[in-house]
Amino acid sequence: MTSKTRTGIEHGTERGWRQHQKRRLPLNDECGCREARRRADQARKLKAANQPPPPRLTPPPGLWAPAQDSPALGTPIKGRELTEGDVIVHVGRHYPVERFDAYVGSLRNELGHKTRTAVCGTWEMAIGPDATIHIVPRNERFCPPYAHARDACRP
Repeated sequence: MTSKTRTGIEHGTERGWRQHQKRRLPLNDECGCREARRRADQARKLKAANQPPPPRLTPPPGLWAPAQDSPALGTPIKGRELTEGDVIVHVGRHYPVERFDAYVGSLRNELGHKTRTAVCGTWEMAIGPDATIHIVPRNERFCPPYAHARDACRP
């Protein structure tokens, strides 16, 4: 039951309800727009209730918190313990620390006042004293050949 009045509103439909809202015209029970909106809302809720929930994307176990230290994943240490010669493991790449420079940047308050910059070839990383850094185990010093960064880690 749709009827169009002189105001141009398609009464009895959800579109008519939107037209009422857009033009700020009062709704009444005779035009049927309010009931059409109610029916459309109920249909949307029913459809949503019958849909299965979206699949949860969870990382495989051990990806974020490895159970054991390994050269591929690195040994976690605090930033203050990092020394020259350590090999940082970052996003699957290995970066040997050549030297430390003073940190100049806007993150000093977040990282701590003893923040320093680890220089590894042309790659640099800001290291806060309480940050957790992953390094190749110091007793092994093994870098797989495929894990070297292009110009930071040389065999």
